[in-house]
Parts: sequence; C-alpha cells; structure tokens
Amino acid sequence: MEGMKDVALANPMIILGAVFLVILIIVFIIKKVFKIAMFAVGLLIAYAAYLFFTQDDPMATMKKQVETGKAAMEKVDKATENVRDGAVEKIVDEVEEKLKEAAKDKE
Repeated sequence: MEGMKDVALANPMIILGAVFLVILIIVFIIKKVFKIAMFAVGLLIAYAAYLFFTQDDPMATMKKQVETGKAAMEKVDKATENVRDGAVEKIVDEVEEKLKEAAKDKE
C-alpha cells in the first residue's frame, strides 16, 4: 500500500488523472442536481399557470365543499327528524311499560 502511494505521488500524470476524475465526477453530480432542480421549477411553473388560467382558488373551493356538506347534513337532519322523534317516543313508552311490569312483579 505504501508503494502504491509513493508511486502515485511521484508520478504527476497519475495525480493529474485522479484530479481529472474527481472534477469529472463533481461535474456529473452538479449536472444531475441541476436537472432535478429544473424539473422541480418546471412543475412549480406549470402549477402556477394552471392556477392562473383556471382562476382556481383552493381555499374558496374547500369552503364551498364544506358549505355543501353542511347543507346536506341539515337536509338529512330535517328528513330524519320525524323518525328520530318517533323512535324516542317508542323507546320511552317501552321503558315505561317495562318499569310498570317490573313494579307489578315486585308487589
């Protein structure tokens, strides 16, 4: 190992080749990172263009959907109000009957 190190340090062509390889690797890494960054910028520009041309406001769309959901819940509540009231009355009547039966059985 010492011999290889001594030969590499003594020969300027080997040092030049190693430096060239290191620079080449760094250039390839920078090119790859640049391509990824350009792709991300392109996606961001495309999304901004979509929002601009459709004039789509995400917050307004979400608020509209929430309001639609609330309106649907109110309609369901109104539609099932009679059913709920009838069910509660029926349960109360059944409980009263069972309590009366239980009271008669104890007497």
